[in-house]
Amino acid sequence: MSVKHIFIIGSKGIPACHGSFETFVDNLAANKKKEYIKYNVACLGLKNEEFTHNSAHCFRIKVPRFLGSVRAVVYDILAVRKVSGGC
Repeated sequence: MSVKHIFIIGSKGIPACHGSFETFVDNLAANKKKEYIKYNVACLGLKNEEFTHNSAHCFRIKVPRFLGSVRAVVYDILAVRKVSGGC
C-alpha cells in the first residue's frame, strides 16, 4: 500500500504547548495505527526548519513577530503554499 500523506496546517504546531487543537494534533500523531499514513504538520516558528515528533514530519514556517495579529494569517498562507509546492 502506498504512503498516504496527511497535511495539518492551522495549528501553532507540535509538541503541543498552545491549546486544544495542538494537543489533538500531537495525540493524533502519537497514536497513529497505520504505517502507511504519514502526518506532515506545519509549525509556527522563528526560523525555517524540519524535524520529526511522534513520527510526524514537522516543518516550521518562519513568520516575523513584528506582524502582530496578521502573523497568523501570513503563517496560514505560507503553510498552504509550502504543502502545495509553491514555496
